[in-house]
Amino acid sequence: MLRRAGLALLLGAVLMAPTVASAGPALVFEPYNGTVFYAEDPDAPWFPASLTKLMTAYVAFEALKAGTVTPDT
Repeated sequence: MLRRAGLALLLGAVLMAPTVASAGPALVFEPYNGTVFYAEDPDAPWFPASLTKLMTAYVAFEALKAGTVTPDT
C-alpha cells in the first residue's frame, strides 16, 4: 500500500513538472527577392540537423540550377 502511494506521488510530480520546449533559430524567406516572411533569432549560429538534410538541399538546388525542376514543381 505504501509502495503504491509513493509511486502515485512520484507519477503526479512527474506529470505536473513543467516541460520546456526549445527550438533553434528560424528563417523563412523568398530567395529571389530577399523578402523575409518569418525570422526568429536570425543572427544566432545554427547547424543543420543531419547530413541527409544537407544532401537533400544540395540535390534540390542543383536540380533547380540545371533546370530539371522549377520552384513550382
